[in-house]
Amino acid sequence: MTAQPFHHYQPAQTNWAKVAFLFGAAVTLASWIVFGAQTVQRVEVLEERTAPLQSGDLIRVQTDVAWIRSRLEKEQAR
Repeated sequence: MTAQPFHHYQPAQTNWAKVAFLFGAAVTLASWIVFGAQTVQRVEVLEERTAPLQSGDLIRVQTDVAWIRSRLEKEQAR
């Protein structure tokens, strides 16, 4: 029985250009995701704030204010 020598392989050289590119791509992708999430959140807040305009609540308030103003002007005229 004879012993076989171990094959010693040289470790692969690190391709630093590839590592730097992948790191840059990962950072870019993460920043796009964060920017997109911020944009979605801002749009949701804007939609919440403008919901009364869409539902017509402000028009009803303006009508009520005009009615109240006309009643107060009639009261003052007496």
